[in-house]
Amino acid sequence: MKQINWGTVLFAVALMAVIYGLLKVFNGEQHMDEINIAVGVASALLYILSIAFWNVAWGRFIRLDTPASIQAGFAAQLGGLTPFSLGADFLRGVLAKGNGRKFVDGFAASFASKFHKIWIALAFSSLGVGALLLNHSQLEGSILFGIGIPILMLVGLYFLTRNYASILISTISMRKIRREDIRDFSKKLRWFIDSPDKSILALLFLSLAFEFLSFYLAFYALSIPLDLVTAYLVFILLFFASKALFVPQGIGITELVGIFVLGGSAGISLVAAGLLLWNVVRIWIPTIVAGIFAFSEGKKLAEL
Repeated sequence: MKQINWGTVLFAVALMAVIYGLLKVFNGEQHMDEINIAVGVASALLYILSIAFWNVAWGRFIRLDTPASIQAGFAAQLGGLTPFSLGADFLRGVLAKGNGRKFVDGFAASFASKFHKIWIALAFSSLGVGALLLNHSQLEGSILFGIGIPILMLVGLYFLTRNYASILISTISMRKIRREDIRDFSKKLRWFIDSPDKSILALLFLSLAFEFLSFYLAFYALSIPLDLVTAYLVFILLFFASKALFVPQGIGITELVGIFVLGGSAGISLVAAGLLLWNVVRIWIPTIVAGIFAFSEGKKLAEL
């Protein structure tokens, strides 16, 4: 951490180029001056609160107090621009150790928090698909969401399982973890997944709810008409697209999926502008906030 990670810098530049390229291709820039700034700011604040709830849930797994959970959790977001956000998982392990907990506990708690949030999202998406099925005029949409969401989830599980061994091997080599610690990691992960506290599930539900409201407001800021059920299902589709594929934060994939699903009803250029605003809210602002927290956690991160 003492030296500049030029790979991360180059990735950030490439990320900006991809987003700008998509915006130009779909003429989204013509709508950027139509953004309701107050609503856009509210969207960003809700997303930050969503991360805060997630961080507290993660901290509950390893018995960290709320301030320490928020501090370490936000600092770890600096690793979010990696495939499956595994860099953030790794940093949570490092910062858990810096707060007197085991690295493997913090690492396992991060995976468990993701697991529970994904299943909460899937449970509510099934309710949304059911609501669309009751509305026969939206039968085509319900089929799209009903098939698309599970497929994206299964693809994500496939890639994550495929890369799971290499993740652990890399972690062992970077942290010089003993083999028995890996067995401890597996036990802790199973425990965290099988026996979550109800307060943890409540916090992860709040994290999902605030993230969805943030998404909804990002589009509302551009006056893009979305009913709540459709908006939630589009959000879940993009949620899984951003996590299911090996592309960091699903960049490029989420935009194409969003334009494909919404472009016909709301207009391609307007949807492209909404997705750009959503990327600013979910990627760039949290990364800046993470940098501020990481600066204050510098001593712990210096162990890297």
